[in-house]
Order: sequence, then structure tokens, then C-alpha cells
Amino acid sequence: MKYVRCDVGECGWNDIGHCSKTDLQVGNPNADTPEQTECASFEKTGYNPGSMTNTAAGGLGSWAGDSTEHIGCECEHCAYNKARECNLEGITVGHSGNVGEAEYKSQTCCDSFEHR
Repeated sequence: MKYVRCDVGECGWNDIGHCSKTDLQVGNPNADTPEQTECASFEKTGYNPGSMTNTAAGGLGSWAGDSTEHIGCECEHCAYNKARECNLEGITVGHSGNVGEAEYKSQTCCDSFEHR
């Protein structure tokens, strides 16, 4: 299992700061910095500002520890991308740039990205 810390409270997969999606995808093959990546699995849903907790009952999924089984990675320049999969045990997903609240996946990023 993989651990995904999610700082994007407005995502439907966020369950108290952890991603509850079992198959997460990080996008943008041409990314050279964390801000150029995106969480391709981002889905905006009901959100309680300040609580980091989704207002949907249990979010889109339900967190039970390390629930993410697979982290796919399209970022060709990431040091952790091995055959389109992240080889880290865990990553952090956050907001890209100065975005306070993400409306679109392009406003999210993989903070764990490291250029090779």
C-alpha cells in the first residue's frame, strides 16, 4: 500500500488529509517542477473550508490507513517515475502556485516531484 497525504481539502477523495482513492494518477508528461504536475484523479465535490474534510459522507472513498494501492505517474522527468509508476512509498498532493482552492486538476500538484 502507498500513503498519499492530500492537502487539497476540496477534493472528493480527501478524507481528513489522506487520499482515499485506491488508484491515483499524477499527470503532465512534460512537467519539470512540482507546480507543473497535477493530480489527474482530482474531483471537486462538497467541501468544508478549514476542516480538510469532505462534506460528502466519507468522501468518495473511505480512508483506512494506507488505502492507495497504485500511484501512476505520467511525469517523464520525475526521478521517482519508474515505468509510469511512482516508486515512492508515499507522496503529498497540494495546490499549485498561489491557488487557495482548486476548481480544476490543473490547480493541484504533486509536491513530491523531483526532477531527474
